[in-house]
Amino acid sequence: MSIAEDLLKADFDQCFNQMRHYDGIFTTVVNFAFAFFTAVATATVALLLQSNIPNSAYLGLSILYCLVAIIGMLILAFLLRNRCYFAFVARFVNEVRGYYLPQIDPNFSNQTGLPTSPRKPRMLSPGSTHVIHMYFIAFFNTASIAASILIYRYYASLTYQSAFVLNFGLFIFLVLFILTIQIIWIILYLRYKDNLSADHAWWGKANGT
Repeated sequence: MSIAEDLLKADFDQCFNQMRHYDGIFTTVVNFAFAFFTAVATATVALLLQSNIPNSAYLGLSILYCLVAIIGMLILAFLLRNRCYFAFVARFVNEVRGYYLPQIDPNFSNQTGLPTSPRKPRMLSPGSTHVIHMYFIAFFNTASIAASILIYRYYASLTYQSAFVLNFGLFIFLVLFILTIQIIWIILYLRYKDNLSADHAWWGKANGT
Protein backbone atom coordinates (compact mmCIF):
# COMPACT_ATOMS: atom_id res chain seq x y z
CA MET A 1 0.00 0.00 0.00
CA SER A 2 1.42 3.40 -1.01
CA ILE A 3 1.82 6.39 1.27
CA ALA A 4 -1.09 8.09 -0.50
CA GLU A 5 -3.34 5.10 0.16
CA ASP A 6 -2.22 5.00 3.78
CA LEU A 7 -3.19 8.65 4.14
CA LEU A 8 -6.53 8.01 2.42
CA LYS A 9 -7.27 5.11 4.75
CA ALA A 10 -6.34 7.22 7.79
CA ASP A 11 -8.58 9.99 6.51
CA PHE A 12 -11.38 7.47 6.04
CA ASP A 13 -11.03 6.28 9.64
CA GLN A 14 -11.02 9.84 10.99
CA CYS A 15 -14.03 10.86 8.90
CA PHE A 16 -15.94 7.76 9.99
CA ASN A 17 -15.37 8.77 13.61
CA GLN A 18 -16.30 12.35 12.77
CA MET A 19 -19.53 11.15 11.18
CA ARG A 20 -20.48 9.37 14.39
CA HIS A 21 -19.45 12.49 16.31
CA TYR A 22 -21.89 14.68 14.36
CA ASP A 23 -24.64 12.09 14.74
CA GLY A 24 -23.99 11.99 18.48
CA ILE A 25 -24.14 15.78 18.71
CA PHE A 26 -27.46 15.76 16.84
CA THR A 27 -28.93 13.20 19.25
CA THR A 28 -27.68 15.12 22.28
CA VAL A 29 -29.13 18.43 21.10
CA VAL A 30 -32.48 16.85 20.21
CA ASN A 31 -32.70 15.20 23.63
CA PHE A 32 -31.88 18.54 25.25
CA ALA A 33 -34.54 20.30 23.18
CA PHE A 34 -37.25 17.79 24.06
CA ALA A 35 -36.27 17.92 27.74
CA PHE A 36 -36.28 21.72 27.59
CA PHE A 37 -39.75 21.94 26.04
CA THR A 38 -41.08 19.33 28.48
CA ALA A 39 -39.62 21.13 31.50
CA VAL A 40 -41.20 24.45 30.48
CA ALA A 41 -44.57 22.81 29.88
CA THR A 42 -44.41 20.97 33.23
CA ALA A 43 -43.49 24.17 35.09
CA THR A 44 -46.38 25.96 33.39
CA VAL A 45 -48.90 23.33 34.45
CA ALA A 46 -47.55 23.39 38.01
CA LEU A 47 -47.92 27.18 38.11
CA LEU A 48 -51.43 27.17 36.67
CA LEU A 49 -52.54 24.64 39.29
CA GLN A 50 -51.68 27.11 42.02
CA SER A 51 -54.37 29.35 43.47
CA ASN A 52 -54.29 33.16 43.57
CA ILE A 53 -51.93 33.56 40.62
CA PRO A 54 -51.11 37.25 40.06
CA ASN A 55 -51.88 38.70 36.65
CA SER A 56 -48.23 39.52 36.12
CA ALA A 57 -47.43 35.80 36.22
CA TYR A 58 -49.42 35.31 33.00
CA LEU A 59 -47.48 38.09 31.33
CA GLY A 60 -44.26 36.45 32.49
CA LEU A 61 -45.39 33.11 31.06
CA SER A 62 -46.21 34.73 27.74
CA ILE A 63 -42.75 36.28 27.55
CA LEU A 64 -41.20 32.99 28.64
CA TYR A 65 -42.82 31.12 25.77
CA CYS A 66 -41.58 33.76 23.34
CA LEU A 67 -38.06 33.12 24.61
CA VAL A 68 -38.62 29.37 24.35
CA ALA A 69 -39.62 29.79 20.70
CA ILE A 70 -36.52 31.89 19.99
CA ILE A 71 -34.28 29.29 21.63
CA GLY A 72 -36.08 26.61 19.64
CA MET A 73 -35.36 28.49 16.39
CA LEU A 74 -31.68 28.67 17.31
CA ILE A 75 -31.67 24.95 18.05
CA LEU A 76 -33.29 24.28 14.67
CA ALA A 77 -30.65 26.40 12.92
CA PHE A 78 -27.90 24.45 14.70
CA LEU A 79 -29.44 21.12 13.71
CA LEU A 80 -29.68 22.20 10.08
CA ARG A 81 -26.00 23.09 10.08
CA ASN A 82 -25.04 19.88 11.86
CA ARG A 83 -27.03 17.83 9.34
CA CYS A 84 -24.94 19.33 6.55
CA TYR A 85 -21.68 18.56 8.36
CA PHE A 86 -22.83 14.98 8.90
CA ALA A 87 -23.92 14.49 5.29
CA PHE A 88 -20.70 15.86 3.79
CA VAL A 89 -18.51 13.66 5.97
CA ALA A 90 -20.72 10.61 5.29
CA ARG A 91 -20.42 11.26 1.55
CA PHE A 92 -16.65 11.22 1.77
CA VAL A 93 -16.77 7.94 3.69
CA ASN A 94 -19.02 6.49 0.98
CA GLU A 95 -16.71 7.76 -1.76
CA VAL A 96 -13.64 6.13 -0.21
CA ARG A 97 -15.58 2.90 0.33
CA GLY A 98 -16.62 2.97 -3.31
CA TYR A 99 -12.99 3.43 -4.32
CA TYR A 100 -11.67 0.48 -2.32
CA LEU A 101 -14.35 -2.17 -2.78
CA PRO A 102 -13.76 -2.79 -6.52
CA GLN A 103 -10.02 -3.05 -5.85
CA ILE A 104 -10.56 -5.76 -3.25
CA ASP A 105 -12.58 -7.87 -5.68
CA PRO A 106 -14.14 -6.64 -8.96
CA ASN A 107 -16.95 -9.16 -8.43
CA PHE A 108 -17.73 -7.97 -4.93
CA SER A 109 -21.50 -7.48 -4.96
CA ASN A 110 -21.93 -5.49 -1.73
CA GLN A 111 -25.07 -7.45 -0.90
CA THR A 112 -25.46 -5.64 2.40
CA GLY A 113 -26.06 -2.45 0.44
CA LEU A 114 -23.52 -0.23 2.17
CA PRO A 115 -23.57 3.13 0.36
CA THR A 116 -20.69 3.89 -1.98
CA SER A 117 -22.01 7.00 -3.73
CA PRO A 118 -20.48 10.42 -2.95
CA ARG A 119 -23.92 11.92 -3.62
CA LYS A 120 -25.50 10.15 -0.64
CA PRO A 121 -26.84 10.69 1.92
CA ARG A 122 -28.99 13.47 0.59
CA MET A 123 -29.28 16.50 2.83
CA LEU A 124 -33.06 16.26 2.69
CA SER A 125 -33.87 12.60 3.10
CA PRO A 126 -37.57 12.09 3.99
CA GLY A 127 -36.85 8.96 6.02
CA SER A 128 -33.91 10.41 7.91
CA THR A 129 -34.38 10.64 11.67
CA HIS A 130 -32.43 13.91 11.52
CA VAL A 131 -35.04 15.49 9.26
CA ILE A 132 -37.97 14.03 11.20
CA HIS A 133 -36.56 15.39 14.45
CA MET A 134 -36.18 18.83 12.89
CA TYR A 135 -39.84 18.76 11.92
CA PHE A 136 -40.71 17.96 15.54
CA ILE A 137 -38.59 20.89 16.74
CA ALA A 138 -40.46 23.13 14.29
CA PHE A 139 -43.75 21.85 15.72
CA PHE A 140 -42.70 22.59 19.31
CA ASN A 141 -41.51 26.05 18.29
CA THR A 142 -44.92 26.71 16.80
CA ALA A 143 -46.66 25.35 19.90
CA SER A 144 -44.57 27.71 22.05
CA ILE A 145 -45.61 30.72 19.98
CA ALA A 146 -49.24 29.59 20.12
CA ALA A 147 -49.02 29.23 23.91
CA SER A 148 -47.49 32.70 24.20
CA ILE A 149 -50.35 34.23 22.24
CA LEU A 150 -53.07 32.41 24.16
CA ILE A 151 -51.56 33.23 27.55
CA TYR A 152 -51.17 36.88 26.63
CA ARG A 153 -54.78 36.94 25.42
CA TYR A 154 -55.88 35.64 28.82
CA TYR A 155 -53.62 38.15 30.57
CA ALA A 156 -55.17 41.00 28.57
CA SER A 157 -58.67 39.84 29.46
CA LEU A 158 -57.81 39.91 33.17
CA THR A 159 -55.84 43.15 33.17
CA TYR A 160 -57.69 45.32 30.67
CA GLN A 161 -61.09 43.65 30.97
CA SER A 162 -61.04 43.03 27.24
CA ALA A 163 -59.64 40.12 25.30
CA PHE A 164 -56.67 40.58 23.03
CA VAL A 165 -58.24 40.92 19.58
CA LEU A 166 -57.46 37.71 17.74
CA ASN A 167 -60.31 35.55 16.53
CA PHE A 168 -60.03 31.78 16.30
CA GLY A 169 -59.70 31.65 12.52
CA LEU A 170 -56.87 34.18 12.47
CA PHE A 171 -55.14 32.36 15.31
CA ILE A 172 -55.21 29.02 13.44
CA PHE A 173 -53.97 30.72 10.28
CA LEU A 174 -51.09 32.33 12.17
CA VAL A 175 -50.06 29.06 13.82
CA LEU A 176 -50.14 27.14 10.54
CA PHE A 177 -48.25 29.94 8.80
CA ILE A 178 -45.45 29.87 11.38
CA LEU A 179 -45.18 26.08 11.14
CA THR A 180 -45.18 26.20 7.34
CA ILE A 181 -42.45 28.84 7.26
CA GLN A 182 -40.20 26.65 9.39
CA ILE A 183 -40.82 23.56 7.24
CA ILE A 184 -40.09 25.56 4.08
CA TRP A 185 -36.91 26.85 5.73
CA ILE A 186 -35.78 23.27 6.47
CA ILE A 187 -36.56 22.04 2.96
CA LEU A 188 -35.07 24.95 1.03
CA TYR A 189 -31.93 25.14 3.18
CA LEU A 190 -31.13 21.45 2.85
CA ARG A 191 -31.94 21.36 -0.86
CA TYR A 192 -29.67 24.33 -1.48
CA LYS A 193 -26.79 22.79 0.46
CA ASP A 194 -27.34 19.49 -1.36
CA ASN A 195 -26.19 21.07 -4.64
CA LEU A 196 -22.93 22.42 -3.24
CA SER A 197 -19.62 20.79 -2.53
CA ALA A 198 -18.37 20.75 1.05
CA ASP A 199 -15.78 23.38 0.15
CA HIS A 200 -18.35 25.76 -1.31
CA ALA A 201 -21.34 25.09 0.92
CA TRP A 202 -20.18 27.43 3.67
CA TRP A 203 -19.24 30.24 1.26
CA GLY A 204 -22.32 30.15 -0.95
CA LYS A 205 -20.52 29.35 -4.22
CA ALA A 206 -22.05 26.69 -6.40
CA ASN A 207 -19.78 23.94 -7.66
CA GLY A 208 -21.52 23.66 -11.00
CA THR A 209 -23.20 20.32 -10.33
